[in-house]
Amino acid sequence: MSLSGYFFEKNSFVVECFEVEYKYFLANLKADFLNLNIKPIGISGIIVDELKQTLVATRQNVTLYNGFYELIPSGSLETSGHKILYKNDLKRELKQEAGILDDEILAITPLCFCLDTKQNVYDICAKICIKNSLNNILKFKNNSEYKNIQIKNIDSIFVKKYDFVPTSSLILHILK
Repeated sequence: MSLSGYFFEKNSFVVECFEVEYKYFLANLKADFLNLNIKPIGISGIIVDELKQTLVATRQNVTLYNGFYELIPSGSLETSGHKILYKNDLKRELKQEAGILDDEILAITPLCFCLDTKQNVYDICAKICIKNSLNNILKFKNNSEYKNIQIKNIDSIFVKKYDFVPTSSLILHILK
């Protein structure tokens, strides 16, 4: 997805975007002189369990920030007709990246809409509260996108100690 605009309407924040094939995103990234006017938009979240724990992992086999730490879930934004259903996208990524199912989710609350100025990528960010301890429901320790998936207490994560994806750093800053 590529951002075309955003604005406030009444009590809502509206994000407008359009579908773009991944190959055009890559071309724009590798050869910005093409000026394709592609502004990628995705989703990023932070899980918070009953013990104030979350998931942190090292990115692998990805285009941007390979080898950096990131909060789970994170991924692409998809549409359903003309609507952006970012909560469904977060649920999809949560299941795919950690094996956590919808029935474990208590609430998904929007946190911010941000721009990673280094990579020129936008993200809709949210907090995902779950019912149980991550120790009891985490299904994966690694997958094709992440290695070394760890359960960490949110208060014990020191962003400066690790190389975090900027969006994850922002989310942690907002929660602290």
